[in-house]
Amino acid sequence: MNASIVGRLSDCALTKPLTVIASPSGVVDGQCSAVSKEKEKMTDKSTSHHEGVDSQLRRLSAALTGGDATPSHLRLRRQKDSSASIEAIEMGLGTETEEPPFSQANTVHWDDGPTTQPAESDADAAKVVPAPEPECAPPIKRFMLSNNVDSQQDLSEMIVSLGGEVCSSSELDPSATHLLCAAPVRSEKMLGAVAAGKWALHPAYIARSRLHGAFLPEEEYEWGNPRALSLPPLSALEQAVARAAHRWRTARAAGRPGAFAGLRALLHMPPARRLLLSKLLRAGDGIVIDDVPPYSAEDVTLCLADFRRYPISERDAQWLRDRRVPVCPYILLFSYLTDEQPPDPKEHCLPEFRL
Repeated sequence: MNASIVGRLSDCALTKPLTVIASPSGVVDGQCSAVSKEKEKMTDKSTSHHEGVDSQLRRLSAALTGGDATPSHLRLRRQKDSSASIEAIEMGLGTETEEPPFSQANTVHWDDGPTTQPAESDADAAKVVPAPEPECAPPIKRFMLSNNVDSQQDLSEMIVSLGGEVCSSSELDPSATHLLCAAPVRSEKMLGAVAAGKWALHPAYIARSRLHGAFLPEEEYEWGNPRALSLPPLSALEQAVARAAHRWRTARAAGRPGAFAGLRALLHMPPARRLLLSKLLRAGDGIVIDDVPPYSAEDVTLCLADFRRYPISERDAQWLRDRRVPVCPYILLFSYLTDEQPPDPKEHCLPEFRL
């Protein structure tokens, strides 16, 4: 039995009295008036009524299960309804819960994909606009204070209030960026600052910056800078150190190697002085040979000695002569910093080691 026909008949039975009558030839009359007339004819005898109903039911069953005895106009309507249902299913308008009466092994299912925007649009929407890179904060100014600077506590507090830092070490601090000194003397801190290319400033720089509320440009307070016209007068030796400070500061800022670049120095002197001069040499890109008597290191290009405080054995002296290593007083490092042209170590050898 066709399930769709049964469904439509069931719906009709629920909403109104049954009006479908099958004729003896199997033709179904769908008019409700025929039922009324038939009932009037059978009112005389109850038995005839029951027989008529039974006969109608038998003919109705035969019409539904047997050959198609439907009139042509009903068949046309049914075909149209079927065609409309197929079109609705093909267009995706059918109910999703109804299953087809028979499985179809060769059915092709089309996957139209998601109804979202094309992949290009998704990719464009997913693009993250990079945030602008934050501006790099200026490096923190770290100050060393020379021993000839007065009111160091007050200066230290001013430096911190301006956002700077104060180096606590009494020796040369490689992390420092500035040196405050009342005069450019030939001290370990001063020479180390010159070799490393650090700013060497008069202490007035801090006081004036405090009045300004921020660190001022350094040039007018830099020792040896031609723009620093208000600094105190200097002796000839101090002027040499000041010029060296400015020259090496600008040279190192421009990327030039330090004053001691290329030197491989052996330091023959007491351990304390050896430590200080090692820092000075490394600050100016020099290399310190790590060796102790009796010496055996190779590739030594210069020996800086303090024979008065640290005598040398005959064996080590001969070892230096055999390798024709220039042996010079350690004060030669000062010439490397202050001379416009680097000195020739062979011209500054100690008398017993002249080459």
